[in-house]
Amino acid sequence: MELDTGAAVTAMTKADFMRIFKSEPQLQKTSIKLKTYTNEVITPLGQLQVKVEKGTETFYLPLLILDKGSNPILGRNWLSSIKVDWSQINKMSIDPPDYAAKIKILTSTYADVFSDGIGTIKGIQGTLVLKNDFRPKFCKARPIPYASKKKIEQELDNLERQGIISSVKSSDWATPIVPVLKANGDVRLCGDYKTTVNPNLYAEKYTLPRMEDMLAQLEQGEKFSKIDLRQAYLQLPLDEASKSITTINTSKGLYSYNRLPFGITSSPAIWQKTMDSVLQSIPGVQCNQDDMIVTESHKMEAVINLLYPELSLNPATLAIATITTMTSLYLYFIRPSMIIQAYFNMAVRWSGMKMKCIKADDSNFIFSYGEKGQQSKGQASILLLHGFTADHFMWAPIVHNIPSSVHVIALDLPGHGFSSPPLEGDDIGFMGQLKRIRQFVDLVGLSDQPFLLTGVSMGGALCGLFAAHYPNLVAAVSMTCPSMKTPIDSRMIEENRDVVLQSGGQLTLDNCPILPQTPEQLQYMLSVTHYYSGTRYPQQILKGVLKIRKKKNDHHLKLANVIITEESSTMLESNLHKIQCPTQVLWGKEDWVVHISGLDVIRNKAPNLQHVAVLEKCGHAVNLDQPLGISRNILQFWQQHGQLQVH
Repeated sequence: MELDTGAAVTAMTKADFMRIFKSEPQLQKTSIKLKTYTNEVITPLGQLQVKVEKGTETFYLPLLILDKGSNPILGRNWLSSIKVDWSQINKMSIDPPDYAAKIKILTSTYADVFSDGIGTIKGIQGTLVLKNDFRPKFCKARPIPYASKKKIEQELDNLERQGIISSVKSSDWATPIVPVLKANGDVRLCGDYKTTVNPNLYAEKYTLPRMEDMLAQLEQGEKFSKIDLRQAYLQLPLDEASKSITTINTSKGLYSYNRLPFGITSSPAIWQKTMDSVLQSIPGVQCNQDDMIVTESHKMEAVINLLYPELSLNPATLAIATITTMTSLYLYFIRPSMIIQAYFNMAVRWSGMKMKCIKADDSNFIFSYGEKGQQSKGQASILLLHGFTADHFMWAPIVHNIPSSVHVIALDLPGHGFSSPPLEGDDIGFMGQLKRIRQFVDLVGLSDQPFLLTGVSMGGALCGLFAAHYPNLVAAVSMTCPSMKTPIDSRMIEENRDVVLQSGGQLTLDNCPILPQTPEQLQYMLSVTHYYSGTRYPQQILKGVLKIRKKKNDHHLKLANVIITEESSTMLESNLHKIQCPTQVLWGKEDWVVHISGLDVIRNKAPNLQHVAVLEKCGHAVNLDQPLGISRNILQFWQQHGQLQVH
């Protein structure tokens, strides 16, 4: 059972009862009525008294039996009888019993590696490549506060003593420094390269590892440790030609970096490429910038030996600041949903979006949304609408590629993300959602001037409908694989049609392929929506995702049954002729959820269709398969139609 202190009663479905107890429940009548968080009333089939044992104690407690629902819930009525020692619930040690001894042996054997200094990766050098038409730029040293001068000069001496920088008499390049005060009172020095070196560099192109790829590589691991590299970039030497380019101008004169400095636009890619090359021979090891995750203790030593093979001859090699068994070990096995939510939050911040919320004027409805950039008069903002069961997070890989000079808002639709669920009496279908979107654009000021509207799947259909119903608000509309009835059924519809028909054409939590209830069902959904369908995700990660999605299952199921009706599935097609603004349609060539034949319908009926793009190697999950392709098409369309006439 899942303990839920928000639930007043303890309940399970009839199917779960029969699965656990192998018999029909002998039910008694009950007058109790239950309400979900969406205010849906649930009438139990009945209740029965069950024998509950806790240690040496025995209780006879009421259990409500439901016709349908999610996992069995242990509610407050049982907790009032069963006195739980909360300090012992799910108690576990993050560290294995022999953890301390193993770490002591490891840190003693490789004492120099765990020293406080900054080490050096041997045998590899970083290279900065200048453009053919580069022009060296020399900037004078910036004035610094007198109170900070001593600390800055001490840090310069410290870096020079460690061989990180070297004093030089002259240079064609000179970049001013930016001192950053750390939490412990020390100062970190960074060159302000954005106006000197970076515009003259060929930016190194190297893809940073995706979360799903890293998890797939670590799938077989049972124990996880993290190696945290101290000031990682500074451990990679630069070749001679690159050193002079990094010269900084300080109150003590000119210094050139001997190591890869922070602030260079190519540094993240150069470092990641180096680490991937060094670690490629060790399975079960993944690196993301300055963090390495290692799946077994013996591989920890393999990593150390590989990174500095000359340890016995030259101990001044790669220094590892700390090594701990990850706190995430507990989260991974006991609370995987917390890891997933943390990753979602991190991805949103990485994209440049800031999360905000705003309350409706006429009710307690709360809108949640991510925002990047600022609204500018004469320049259209971009409003992004996500797909069914998704939220603002799905836009993170796409928004990351949109410059901050463009104002972008990613809205959580009702019952999705952190926005409120539909209120009692609200229309949860397309028309009800359009009213909420209209309310939102007024609240945040988007309605002050026309904006570009773009959406995916359900959000794509809503974009088209919004442009049809509120033409004066929309400068241009971009729809990506919009939800609609298509001339040819998609693979997902074909594979699940018979199961749904057996339930009278109604979707349930047992037969809805886009509302998975088990890790296996979620893996199937990801395989159908994602072009790279061979990717296998670890069970714990799948469980974490299911835990997050489960809270909204009731609303999503009701919405799914509305979307599949004939009225809803043909609503976009019926309104295409009303869309007068410039229109763009994007579609994944391998979309197995909404068949690409829908594109022909839009071509025939949209009066101002100006651009169509069919994306190769792309399924329905465009944010995972082709985030760069989607962002480029959106940006190009915005550049054509985003400059407004100011009256």
